[in-house]
Amino acid sequence: ALGACGVAAIFTIQRRVLASEVKTRRKFSGGTKEVLMARLRTAMSDEQKHRLLYHMDALGLTASQRHDYEQKLSEMFLHLCNDDLIFRLPTQDEHAQALANVQSLEEREALIAGRTFMGIFDQDHDGTWEFHEFAETYLLLARATHGSVEANTDLLFQALDKNNDGVLQPSEIVAWYQRLYASGVLGGGPSNSAMREKTTHNMADYFMSHADANDDGKLTKSEITKMFKTMREKNGRILDIVDITKQYRWLQAAQKKGLKHCE
Repeated sequence: ALGACGVAAIFTIQRRVLASEVKTRRKFSGGTKEVLMARLRTAMSDEQKHRLLYHMDALGLTASQRHDYEQKLSEMFLHLCNDDLIFRLPTQDEHAQALANVQSLEEREALIAGRTFMGIFDQDHDGTWEFHEFAETYLLLARATHGSVEANTDLLFQALDKNNDGVLQPSEIVAWYQRLYASGVLGGGPSNSAMREKTTHNMADYFMSHADANDDGKLTKSEITKMFKTMREKNGRILDIVDITKQYRWLQAAQKKGLKHCE
């Protein structure tokens, strides 16, 4: 899973490259930081507050630590939003304009990676973050870093399940791999667009073959959870969707060399 440091680095790059867009974002003129943080909390429903407490309990935080953690999350969110109560993700046009203004491949890939991974925090895929989305996803990342199967599953669905129907279709997995390729996360890959299209479909098939227990052509959370548990028992850790891609590449390379894949 993407660690907290990785998230912070992506935010830094995204904010720097999109500086001109950030300056035009609507500002909130509602008083001191304490007032703003209080409004962040009152804007959450009881269910959203309960979910944050659930994740904090799962991390083993005491009552005092929970208060400090939520305080820090509120400060981070307000900093990212320039003291606004909502963080608006760049639109496709804004993103394209930002890409046109960068020179280096490294910065371009970082910008695409930023947009890709920042989208994971957008739980309802409406193009904005509210505080509860940011806080819960950050806590999920913390739990995933500690090896939580449940958290890894939830993060995978937040990233891939764009229509929020509770299942993953092969097309959603292909689209995710395509975004990872474009961001440089998977490192290179076929330069020919047709070959890359074929490769992403092959990788999606490989992922499906690991997880689709009932062969119905779609993945549920229970199937993903089972796959992650099996991988942890087999490998001593949970392999995320990028790790599985690397396994697939190793298998393809081994087959080309005439080697057998050992399960």
